[in-house]
Amino acid sequence: MSRFPIGGFLLWQPGLKADLKRLAKDRLGPVGGQFAVGGCARSPACLLLDGQHRLATLAWMLLQEAAPEADYSPAERRVFLGDEVLVLDHASASMKFVTPETRDNTLCLPAWTALGHIPANRSITPMKFMRRYMDENQQYGEDALDDMAELLDRTTRAFAGARVSATVIRDATPEEAKKAFLLISKTGVPMSAEDFDRAVGWQA
Repeated sequence: MSRFPIGGFLLWQPGLKADLKRLAKDRLGPVGGQFAVGGCARSPACLLLDGQHRLATLAWMLLQEAAPEADYSPAERRVFLGDEVLVLDHASASMKFVTPETRDNTLCLPAWTALGHIPANRSITPMKFMRRYMDENQQYGEDALDDMAELLDRTTRAFAGARVSATVIRDATPEEAKKAFLLISKTGVPMSAEDFDRAVGWQA
């Protein structure tokens, strides 16, 4: 919303012989992953080494329903299954966490509307949701609802224009991917070589 870049993602594409479907998680945050094209299951093309929290947060924002039950870590449970919800708030003109009671009694929209693009299998677009919301919440007044529509438009344009970079490590061995990861990923939560070894313990 502040026009900062979303950031970078580091991916590893180890080669055609790697069975990444066996190695990849079946979800990204609270969003389930189905590796299928044309109804035929296939292996994903690469693994995400860095940027998982960022991408999981964006995926979570796209959910129009509650996060499904899964084997979440304690940190994931605090966010995805916590007592607060993320909304686009009219009063502060920002994204913020609020209680469900506050959400139901203030002028705000669910977080998924702010990203603008909704996958084809969803039943409603952000603008359709906004029009229905305006019809159902006339108590806020026409000016406030117009302001909310303008905020939604600004926010979706900001997300659509946010810069993202992706670095793909192609045809690398696990050792080469590990070296690249430890050299490239200098920001965020530090990961030691031992942490990396545990994360990819399947490499034998």
